[in-house]
Amino acid sequence: MAQSPSALATQTTVLLFFVVSSSRPIDLDPSQYPRTYRVSRGYFAFLALLSALVAIPAGIGIWYFGTGHETRDTADAAIMVSICSLFVLLGAYLLASLLRFHVTLAADSIAVRNCFTARRVLRAEIAGFRVLPTQYISTVVVVPRDPQRKKLKFSKMLKADEAFYAWFNALPNLDAEDRKQSRAQLSADPDLGLTADQRADRVKEASRFAKAVNAIVLGAALWAWFYPRPYLLVIAAVALLPLVVIFEFVRSHGLYDLEGRRNEARPSVAAALLLPAPILAIRALFDLHLLRWQSVIPASVVAAVVLVVIVARTSANKRRISVPALVVFAFFFATYAGCVIADADVLLDPSSPVPYHAEVLSKSISHGRSTTYSLVLGPWGPRQTPEDVDVDRSVYDEAAAGDSVCVLLYPGRLKVPWFTVFPCR
Repeated sequence: MAQSPSALATQTTVLLFFVVSSSRPIDLDPSQYPRTYRVSRGYFAFLALLSALVAIPAGIGIWYFGTGHETRDTADAAIMVSICSLFVLLGAYLLASLLRFHVTLAADSIAVRNCFTARRVLRAEIAGFRVLPTQYISTVVVVPRDPQRKKLKFSKMLKADEAFYAWFNALPNLDAEDRKQSRAQLSADPDLGLTADQRADRVKEASRFAKAVNAIVLGAALWAWFYPRPYLLVIAAVALLPLVVIFEFVRSHGLYDLEGRRNEARPSVAAALLLPAPILAIRALFDLHLLRWQSVIPASVVAAVVLVVIVARTSANKRRISVPALVVFAFFFATYAGCVIADADVLLDPSSPVPYHAEVLSKSISHGRSTTYSLVLGPWGPRQTPEDVDVDRSVYDEAAAGDSVCVLLYPGRLKVPWFTVFPCR
């Protein structure tokens, strides 16, 4: 996936938090330890404020509902008091976790204390460490040599010093080793060129393509979301971009990363491949009225299977795509194909419609990230039961309950009937 500015900032913080070490550990000065590290003042203030915002209103709620306000009987009061009590306990747990949490580094071990648990791991038992970047607080993962043993994890919200960095940099950085191994695989790939320079140039070219196509997809997605005009052009742009990505993926013999893997040297085009599907689905949901949505499902499934097979076979000689990832691709591809079929059926339909009249039974507005205007229409033409239809605001404003609106029914370019609603004049 394309990385947001906040995600990039988080990864930058991670790199500053740990100096990227080589695969060969450096020496550790035992005289610097043991040392205990607690939550930094900034994180403590923020999380303590958060716990107060959770617990204090809930405590007021216990008094408010417990004294009979806004409740019909004792049972209602007990339920509301119980819910408020859970939030008080949640706030108290968060504060207790802040006070209890600390990490102790000794020359030969690491110990992590949480609110109710404590665990210690010897350095001799550690294979290395990783840092999992998240949007707000990264997680440090200490990986044991024994794969059967549980990994030691703790949040990166400590007030650290040079001794803290040195303790971890004396361990193998497994993230750096993964990146090194991935780069070595690319450098040795004969499909990318006969010489090391040719392969390096090919990877740079692929990186430029990935950055460009991810940026174009993001721009097209924002265009389709906020101002889809001209409609046919923006839908065509969003629909064609995944095909461009798949074509380039096949042409490059699987050079690109489609899953957004961590520590992967191959350029990622995951955003360009997956983002168009939900955007097209949102636009289809708001803008298209197919008489029978079920009609596009068989073709969508067939198209999804074909695309998944293409992606899986192309990547077979490189780093194989995992089965869970293929399942996700199948879902996104089916959504993408169904929306493209629906858009083509409607936008490319040159036929003349059959007009009908329908009575407006009721109307409603729903507010969320966007405002949706709906009319409940009585039976018309092939519709034998009332139906809730989303319409433009102009149609909504002119229609009143009891009025009639005009419905135009089209056969569809791909033989999937669709209709549109507008005021009768």
